[in-house]
Amino acid sequence: MAVVASHIVPRLASSPDGKVVAFADSPFLPTSTTPAAIQPNTRAIAHLTRDVLQPVLVQPNAGASPSSAPDPVPNLKRRAPSAASSTSLNTRFGSFAHSDLLVPAGSQVRSSSGTGFIHILRPTPELWTLSLPHRTQVVYTPDSSYILHRLRVRPGSRVIEAGAGSGSFTHAASRAVYNGVHEKPMSQSGKQPDSEDGLPGNSEIENINKPTHGIPSDNGGLCGKNTTASQTDSQGRVLSFEFHADRAAILRHELRQHGLSDIITVTNRDVCAAGFTLPDQDLDIGGNTYATAVFLDLPAPWLAIPHLTRENGSLSKTKAVRICCFSPCLEQALRTVAVLREQGWVEEDLVEIAHKRLEVRRIGLGGKEVGYKSRVPAATADDELKIGSVEESVGRLKKQLWHRKVKQARQRERAAKKRKLENNGSDDEAHQDDSSDGDMETVEDDERDDATKEETGNGKLHLLNQGRVVVRTEPELKTHTSYLVFAVLPLAWTEADEANARLKHPIPPRPTSQLNPKTGKDYTSGDKAPKPTADGKLSKTQEKKLKKAAEKAARQAAAGANKSATS
Repeated sequence: MAVVASHIVPRLASSPDGKVVAFADSPFLPTSTTPAAIQPNTRAIAHLTRDVLQPVLVQPNAGASPSSAPDPVPNLKRRAPSAASSTSLNTRFGSFAHSDLLVPAGSQVRSSSGTGFIHILRPTPELWTLSLPHRTQVVYTPDSSYILHRLRVRPGSRVIEAGAGSGSFTHAASRAVYNGVHEKPMSQSGKQPDSEDGLPGNSEIENINKPTHGIPSDNGGLCGKNTTASQTDSQGRVLSFEFHADRAAILRHELRQHGLSDIITVTNRDVCAAGFTLPDQDLDIGGNTYATAVFLDLPAPWLAIPHLTRENGSLSKTKAVRICCFSPCLEQALRTVAVLREQGWVEEDLVEIAHKRLEVRRIGLGGKEVGYKSRVPAATADDELKIGSVEESVGRLKKQLWHRKVKQARQRERAAKKRKLENNGSDDEAHQDDSSDGDMETVEDDERDDATKEETGNGKLHLLNQGRVVVRTEPELKTHTSYLVFAVLPLAWTEADEANARLKHPIPPRPTSQLNPKTGKDYTSGDKAPKPTADGKLSKTQEKKLKKAAEKAARQAAAGANKSATS
């Protein structure tokens, strides 16, 4: 097993003006030693609202770091950001200086004017999928997570991806295969070789022997005839292929910014015509892929499937290989299944994933949502106005009924006082009645205020724990609707493999025939047959039972002989 440094050293990159900039560890792969705060020259995600995320490359000093956007490409019409916006993040909630974003991940950051705020987050493949610049259609998290699960991608695996596009699935696969071996192997002199982008190496990592080109080892690496286990390449890798040259260049630029260029290898190639082998000996993967998982996001995956063979080094020679083809049309999926069967793939499976978010709301009296400021769509605005007018009418009727009841109560009280005064004619009693009438009016005013509060929703009637809880699904799908075709390519099993398996796992010999002396049945067959142990012998309990049966049969035979002799 290769010797790896205990921590990841910063990456180095060159800016367009020739300056050398140090990139920190990959924020997509945090470790126990990763700082909690956002570091300079690293990617972060600005959380504006629940559905609006914006990526930002934090650059406190604009002159010392490269642009946050990829280099301009004429075909894609990309423009470099202006110098004013390179050190600040401008959103609808205000402007945020990059120096203010160097805070612990998850913190709330106020704008320069103090009128708005955002939350700054550490990037993850899920957040990057929701915020990345779309160059092609994106494989969203519901699809990518299920695909990686079905392909059994684990730390140390090698994954082939054809059709990188915007790099959504590429980032998700890089986290799945990452096993701690992040830096490239170094030469025998202890100095890391320069990368394909001309980035200088780093000599602070311990010496890791470069793997020798040869056959794949059991752990997915490449071993030569004279290599040892410490010289094998056990690093998990994502081998990505992209037909469009400009998209491949932009993806390489983003991976360098994210610190993932040592895990992901991007190759500009038409895999339908040239296949998946990598004859470039400068790549630290032995010139072959030897992958155990394949993901094809191509318009015609059936043209690339014949190039996936163990003979040309594309697939692993020691493990079963699993494949997933991402096809938007059912006709494409059916044609892919037919070609997979012709090439020896088995266990074909067609899956479609429909992902919807469940929204939980509490509906109060009158059909209003409690504790939530809902956004009314334009199509339902008239219905909401109608509901509001009806509720207002009901409220006015309730108020009128209340005032009528209060007026009637006062009239009854006045009539009672008048009758009482006529009966006794006492001024003192009349004075006392006037005072009690004032107290009663005060109580009635308080009751009226309480009733008004209950009607307007400012009292104790509209509490958050009251109302009916309802659940609804969001109206729009948040995933790319496509068909997923899965298949497995098992290992070839020859007569020699069968003979070696028999030598390694011999079949225990059949026990000797055991007859029941009473019934004459063979105990070595049937449901009640004695089960031999691994060495082919019977258990002690079974031996005791057979011994008792033999002794009983001998006693019966002796008794029969004595009986015949006496007679």
